[in-house]
Amino acid sequence: MFGYLKSKVEKFDIQEIDESSRKQIPRSLFFLWFGSNLTVADFIIGTDFLFGQLSSLYTMLALTVANVGGAALLAFMSILGPLKGRSQMALSKGAYGEKGGKTMSLLQFINTGGWLTVNLIIASQALLFLMTGGASSGFSGNLVYDALAVVSILVVAGVVFTLVFFGHSVIKTFETVMSIFLGLLFAYIILSVLVFNMNAVVYQSDKITAFSWIAFGGVVMYAFSYVMSWGPYAADYSRYIPRNAKLWKSFIYTFMGAFLASIGAEIAGLLAADVFGSLTSSDNVFFPVLGALWFIGPIALLMGGIAANSLNLYSNFLSLKTIVEKAAKLPIIVIVSLASIVMAVIFYGNLGTYYQDFLVLLDYWITPWIGVMIAEFLIMKTGNHENRGVAWPIVISYVLSIIISIPFMNTIEYYLTLYYNTSFVQLPFYNAMGGVDISYIVSFVSAVVITILVETFIFKGKGMKIK
Repeated sequence: MFGYLKSKVEKFDIQEIDESSRKQIPRSLFFLWFGSNLTVADFIIGTDFLFGQLSSLYTMLALTVANVGGAALLAFMSILGPLKGRSQMALSKGAYGEKGGKTMSLLQFINTGGWLTVNLIIASQALLFLMTGGASSGFSGNLVYDALAVVSILVVAGVVFTLVFFGHSVIKTFETVMSIFLGLLFAYIILSVLVFNMNAVVYQSDKITAFSWIAFGGVVMYAFSYVMSWGPYAADYSRYIPRNAKLWKSFIYTFMGAFLASIGAEIAGLLAADVFGSLTSSDNVFFPVLGALWFIGPIALLMGGIAANSLNLYSNFLSLKTIVEKAAKLPIIVIVSLASIVMAVIFYGNLGTYYQDFLVLLDYWITPWIGVMIAEFLIMKTGNHENRGVAWPIVISYVLSIIISIPFMNTIEYYLTLYYNTSFVQLPFYNAMGGVDISYIVSFVSAVVITILVETFIFKGKGMKIK
C-alpha cells in the first residue's frame, strides 16, 4: 500500500515536464476548473456583495460580462501549459527576467496565501455549522463551540495539505470528483429556490427598478476579480498536456469550466439571498432556502473550499519554489499551512471586510501581469528573457500600465479622501465614469499595447518564434 501511495507523489515541480510524462488530456481542464470554482468564495459574492444592488436581469448581465472576461483571461494563461510545459510563475521569468520573474512570483505567493485564508475560513465555518447543527458558524464565546471552530480549521487545512502533498495527479482526480459532486449540490440549491421560493425571488427582483452604473460596475468588478485571479495559476494545471495537443481545446475547456461554475455559484448565492430578504452570511441562508435539507448547503461550501484550496496551496508551493529553487516541498506546504491556520483564526470574525478589500486589490497587479504574458507569449511569441537578471523594458511596461490606470481606481480616491479634503482629491476619469472602477481594463490593455511596442522597437522582435 505504501509503495502505491509513494508512486502517486508527484515527481516534478517547476522544471519543464518532459514530453513522455505529459499524458493529460485537455478535457480534464473542464472538470478541474469547474470543480474548483463551485466554491464558497463565489457563493459569498452572490449572498453578500450582489444582493440589493441591481434588478435580477441587470445582475445576470453584469455576471455574464464579468465571468466571460475573467474566464477568457484564465483560458489564455492555460494555453501556456501545453505550449511550454512549465509552471505558471516559472514562465513569468521568460517575460520579466530571472529576478523580475521572482518578484512576480512573490506577488503570486501572497495572492495564493490570501485565497488560502479566505477559503479556509469559509470552509471551516461551514464544517462548524454542520457539526453544531446550525447553532454556530464562528467564534461565539462558547468554549465548546469555539473549540469546535478551531478543530474545523485544522481538519480543513489537514485535508488540503494531504491532497497537495501528493500533487498534480491526485489534485486533478479530486477536482474531477468534486466537479460532479458540487455540480449536483449547487444545482439542487438553485432548483430548490426556483421551485419552492420563486415568489420571494420575484418579489425581491421587483423591488429594484432603477439602473445604476456604479452598482453594475461594482458587480462586474467583484465577479471579474474572482475568476480572473486564477490566471497566475493556470499553467500549473495544464503543463502535463502534450505540446502537440490542439491549444484551442485547452482554451475552451478551461473557459467553460470556470465560466459555468463561477456564474452558477454566484447565481445560487444571489437567489439564496433573495429568499432570505437581506444581506446575510452564507451559512444562515440555508434554513429558509433548503428547509429540512439545510445540510446540503454547508456541505457544498465545505467541499468547494477544499477544492479551491487544493489549487491555492499547490500553486503557493510552486510560486515559492520559483523564488527559492532549492526549497523542498514538504517544509513549504507545512509552513504555509500553519500560517494559513493562524491567519484564519485572526480574520475568522471579520471575513466580509477582509474579503471585499482583497478582491479589489487583486485586479491591480494581476490584470497587467496577464496583459504582459499574453503579449509576450501569444502575440509576439517571444518570452525569451529568462537569461536576463531583470528585463527592465518589460518591467517598466508593467509598472507604467499600472500608473496609467491609477486615475480610474476608486480605491485610490477612497483612501485619499479618507485622509484629505475631498474638495481637492478628485480622480477625473474615475469620476467621469460615474464612480465605476475600470482601472483593471485600462491596465490590461495598456500592458498588452506597451509590451508589443517594447518587443517591436526595443528588442527588435528577435524573440524565439514558436512553430
